[in-house]
Amino acid sequence: MRDNGYSYNDYLRLTRGYLKNLPIYRQAAENLELELADEKAMLSQITPKAVSYGAVGGGTGELTPTEQAVQQRAVSVQRCQKLQQEHQVLRHQCDRIERALQVLSPEEQEAVDLIYFKHFSYTDMSRRTFTSARTCRRRLNGAVQKVAVMLFGLQAEDNILFIS
Repeated sequence: MRDNGYSYNDYLRLTRGYLKNLPIYRQAAENLELELADEKAMLSQITPKAVSYGAVGGGTGELTPTEQAVQQRAVSVQRCQKLQQEHQVLRHQCDRIERALQVLSPEEQEAVDLIYFKHFSYTDMSRRTFTSARTCRRRLNGAVQKVAVMLFGLQAEDNILFIS
């Protein structure tokens, strides 16, 4: 085991999970974009009014309309920042996975696409590619190993059991 706590096939398990969930991650990023746009539109509508100094209230403990608007605006700004940060993290992860997939050979890309995105079985994949199911498994395992190394770096290469 290494310093990061991952050992052997943990990188492969994580990579398979990332590949399986990539369409969900993409959709989540789009949803966050829309939510962020809505929050920004709402933020633009919150405008605190100028404070009038003529009448001084006291002792009620309630916020004035101006103070309420300022507080609501501060909450909305924080929410925008949080949504933007979440969106950046999710987009970054999707981009990393997509770049890793682009480096694969066309056969490996097809294997990943058929198994993880189109949910083919190995039998269906073998019929489509005119190869054996065993060849399909080997091709997919090789692709997952390469993606794992591209996502996690050299420490993944040291820890992956390269078994075909």
